[in-house]
Amino acid sequence: MEVTAVDRLQPLTKSDVQKLLGVSERTVENWIARGILPPPARIGGRRVYWARAVIERWLEEQLDPAQGEAKRRGRPRSTW
Repeated sequence: MEVTAVDRLQPLTKSDVQKLLGVSERTVENWIARGILPPPARIGGRRVYWARAVIERWLEEQLDPAQGEAKRRGRPRSTW
């Protein structure tokens, strides 16, 4: 998916991504540090932004189309 001019004009901030994904801002910061989220564009050294299309594509990739639920990260849990 190509990032359009509209996507560039309406970037998502860290707060926007946090609300969209339903997680805390600290979780977003951790995911950035761990490389879980797509890399943001840094503007002014501190502020980070994502194109909406990039985050939406990442979110779709996190869904397992065969089962329709989010992929799990980390160690597998015991089933017994």
